[in-house]
Amino acid sequence: MKKGEKKCSSRYCNCGCGKEVVVKRRANGTIKGYAKYAIDCTRPKQKRWRIRAERNINIPCKDCGKSRLYSQPYIDRGEVRDFCHKCCQKTSNTGRVVRTKEERNQYCRDWYQANKKRVNYYYGEYREKIRMEMVEGYGGKCLHCGESDQIVLVLDHINNDGSVDRKLDSASGGFKLYARLRKEGWPKEKYQLLCHNCNFKKEYRRRKDAISLSETA
Repeated sequence: MKKGEKKCSSRYCNCGCGKEVVVKRRANGTIKGYAKYAIDCTRPKQKRWRIRAERNINIPCKDCGKSRLYSQPYIDRGEVRDFCHKCCQKTSNTGRVVRTKEERNQYCRDWYQANKKRVNYYYGEYREKIRMEMVEGYGGKCLHCGESDQIVLVLDHINNDGSVDRKLDSASGGFKLYARLRKEGWPKEKYQLLCHNCNFKKEYRRRKDAISLSETA
């Protein structure tokens, strides 16, 4: 065999008629391969597919008896299933417990009471993590005095409209507000980072000014 030629196991038609097939050659004349069927094969194409189907093995389901065709490579690889798809679903769902909505809610409440310490531990870690992200997102220090201790830093509403955020988040602030601000990219038009001292001074002056205005009115 010359260099570049392709060896083929059979030069005859795959349908079994015994006729020779056409030899496929490259541009340089070397053999590329052989056709699967002869040009003047007397058997129609549908019959060729029927012959292929006859080589498959029909294996029934062990539960419902519905049969399925498997080719020999599937059988050799051990990929034959004992049950059909519907029977597999039926057998896999036999041990599943079906609960009503109230039973599911009661199950969740009981599970929380049994694992309360673990849940609170993971929630505490999440709250602390998102709070540290908030501090870094707003500069990491107090905007007025420059305090950088993360323990004493808090988020402040510039326009004193914290009640609006509490209604939006259905909570009293905290990590739910931080999570929403993280999605928005830590906006700095309405929020700033202050320490507890500067935040208390700002609130004290706001209330004092409000009292003085009410007295003058």
